[in-house]
Amino acid sequence: MEPIRAPRESARSCRGWVQEAALRMLMNNLDPEVAERPEDLVVYGGTGKAARDWESYRRIVAALRAPGDDETGLEEAFSYRGFVPAYLRPMFCEGKGPFRWVALSGDPADIARTDRALAELLPDNAGLRRWLELAGRRLVNAANGASWVSFHHGGGVGIGWSLHAGQVIVADGTAGADRRLERVLRSDPAMGVLRRADAGYPEAARVARERGIKLP
Repeated sequence: MEPIRAPRESARSCRGWVQEAALRMLMNNLDPEVAERPEDLVVYGGTGKAARDWESYRRIVAALRAPGDDETGLEEAFSYRGFVPAYLRPMFCEGKGPFRWVALSGDPADIARTDRALAELLPDNAGLRRWLELAGRRLVNAANGASWVSFHHGGGVGIGWSLHAGQVIVADGTAGADRRLERVLRSDPAMGVLRRADAGYPEAARVARERGIKLP
């Protein structure tokens, strides 16, 4: 069997880009450079399969590539609002996001203290308080002085065609960290506002004007 590689060109092979994105994401997961055992449909990490068997995989691909007048129901299946546009994008347009602290001490109590300080600082923000309450039940900690930047490939459009990054800043109480925190906690959310304003989202353009973010 030939190795599976997602299309890289701009022309699509499905009836719409929503279906094309799903197809490319499926095929990316089975790319030999990514998958654990592509011949067995086992994806990266070795903990799941892209499809039950090869016959199921071929049926999925055929359904995604079917013409628009088919009866697969895929048009309606993709008609609901996804998690990102429904919940995350409005937050990012305002320079907000579902972010989480990392406690280098490894002590969950340190994260809890940070949560309480933020809740006291913004007592009228019901959404933030709800997020802090929910996130507090699923603490994530790091030890040994870890500080990092993640840089990874996006899914659904081909490896190398979409890249994403995230950063972590260590707040160690020094004057240098103070300056870095002030810069990063403005520039990082502001970049999210700029990106979405550039994409045409009016709420992001409004927030940019209100917060003094200069749009190109």
